[in-house]
Amino acid sequence: KQQGKAIGIATQVRAVPFNASQRRVLLPATITAGHKASHQDFFNGTTTEAIRKVIYDVASQAYVHLQHGTFVFF
Repeated sequence: KQQGKAIGIATQVRAVPFNASQRRVLLPATITAGHKASHQDFFNGTTTEAIRKVIYDVASQAYVHLQHGTFVFF
């Protein structure tokens, strides 16, 4: 279950350039607003520091889900 969440989040991160080219931002608004990244920042196609921070935060959430899903109980 946790690995599926991690894969879904990672897929959204991977799709950011494509979605931006279609003028869509499918990342959490609370994170983008927290880093003061506007939709226009994504649409411009340039990587700003705000966008890097947003991507890092979202990818970190995927990593946390992956770590929680890899525990093996003997």
